[in-house]
Amino acid sequence: EQAQSAAFSLDGSVIIVGCTSGKWLVMDSETREVYSMHTDGGEPIQVARFSPDGGFLALGSRDNNIYVYQVSEEARKYSRVGRCSPPRKRRRSVTSSYIALL
Repeated sequence: EQAQSAAFSLDGSVIIVGCTSGKWLVMDSETREVYSMHTDGGEPIQVARFSPDGGFLALGSRDNNIYVYQVSEEARKYSRVGRCSPPRKRRRSVTSSYIALL
């Protein structure tokens, strides 16, 4: 898989790697052991960020959705709790852009 984005858990022991295919990996940051692999859409995962308390993970995809996961078991288990989608376009002149984090 080709990596597109990455984020470390709060303690740095786990790294999330977002791929260009829409897959994302949960890995041990020292040994590189893959704990789990997930897929959200078929577009690149542009941004991966943990919440300030480490209880949630947000993944911004090029499909213009943000996927939100609850984090447990020392940042090794992820349960999807929601998906934020852009509003439907009402006029042809409305354009959308990919998700980015500044």
